[in-house]
Parts: sequence; structure tokens; C-alpha cells
Amino acid sequence: MEERPSEDRAIVALIAGIVALMFTWFHAGGPLSIVSVPAAVTAVAAGVSALRRGSTRVGLATAGVVLGTIALCSWLLIKGLALLF
Repeated sequence: MEERPSEDRAIVALIAGIVALMFTWFHAGGPLSIVSVPAAVTAVAAGVSALRRGSTRVGLATAGVVLGTIALCSWLLIKGLALLF
């Protein structure tokens, strides 16, 4: 059984979204939180690409996009609040 590349993109989106969220929340103030930005961008880009290419794993791609967006917004909020205080 051979999978299409868009199926792989959906899986990558979900994994990258989970990684981004974990690094954003658990390493919020530390130097490792910068890992969450490329992971979040990867999650969103791979998820949108999978959805546009007609992936059958719509749920995985959507979850990756949502998790990546939440991670990126959370990171920006945390870093923005850190600059204020």
C-alpha cells in the first residue's frame, strides 16, 4: 500500500503541531521555546498543503494547522508579555 505525499504531509503537520505546542508551553521562558516557531510554521504549512492537495487524512491535517496556530499565537503572546514585564 503506497501513500501519496499529501498523506505524509498530514502526518507531518500533526507531529509538528504537537512538538510546537509542547515546546511553547513547557519551555515558555527558556531558550528551547524558539524551537516552537519553526515547528509551528511547519505544522501550518504542511497541513495547508495536505488539505489543498486533497489528502484523505483531513482530520490530521486540520489538527496540525490548529495546533501550529495555537502554538505560534501562544509563543507570540508569551514573548510579548515577557517584554512588557
